[in-house]
Amino acid sequence: MSALFVPFALLAMPSATMVAVVVAPGRDTADLARIIAEADGAIVNAGGSDNVILAHSDSHGFVSRLYAAGAHLVLNADLAKGCGPAAVRAAAIRTEALPR
Repeated sequence: MSALFVPFALLAMPSATMVAVVVAPGRDTADLARIIAEADGAIVNAGGSDNVILAHSDSHGFVSRLYAAGAHLVLNADLAKGCGPAAVRAAAIRTEALPR
């Protein structure tokens, strides 16, 4: 039964402030920037796939506004932390900065 609910945990709740915004393949970072700006948000992290970006807003209704502006999918960003090339680069920097 819990297997049915796991996919829904990935979807962002309407009150989420940090999300991963996804648009259709073929669209790019400029499209994402426009969508995030229209939704009164800010870009947190770009990189990896051209059609996915992390965004943040403290304004109520951010997720709904992202969909209204053209986002195809809005995911819970907490579940995306630690994934992708930016996380690998950040981990490498922290490791290299440690004293030996």
